[in-house]
Amino acid sequence: MIGVERRSVLPARPGPVTGTVTGPVTGTGTGTGTGTGTGIDETRRDRPRRVFDEAAQTWKAVVDRWHVGFVDLSGGQGLLGQVEGRTSQVVIGWLEARGQRWKDQLTHVAIGMCTIFKAAVRAALPHAMLVIDHFHVVQLANTAVAARCDDSFRYAQG
Repeated sequence: MIGVERRSVLPARPGPVTGTVTGPVTGTGTGTGTGTGTGIDETRRDRPRRVFDEAAQTWKAVVDRWHVGFVDLSGGQGLLGQVEGRTSQVVIGWLEARGQRWKDQLTHVAIGMCTIFKAAVRAALPHAMLVIDHFHVVQLANTAVAARCDDSFRYAQG
């Protein structure tokens, strides 16, 4: 070990807080995804499937390896839906298909730190508060600490 304390490696940088959630996001729990919060995240599935397009002389994707999952955050409701692709149009399309009444009751949407999801939620659910999934925040902090430790180690080694 090089004798660098973790607290000195990554100094705290307070920033503005735009909103807080003081407790769990709850809903009615009817089993139809009628809670006040939903979560959106991507899942990588296998490899992309491609076929060769003779006319264009290029490979075309027929199955996207990325899927977007939608979960009910009201507790116990689980997966609401899953769609192929990882674009804002795919997310907006799925949200729009739920209907205006369903969209109006959503107050919070938890997402990873993905600009695709942010843009989609802002377009389809402008009234909902965006909440960053804590897993992604911790992952980003761990990556930053590890990078600083690596830099400190390289500096100490000369």
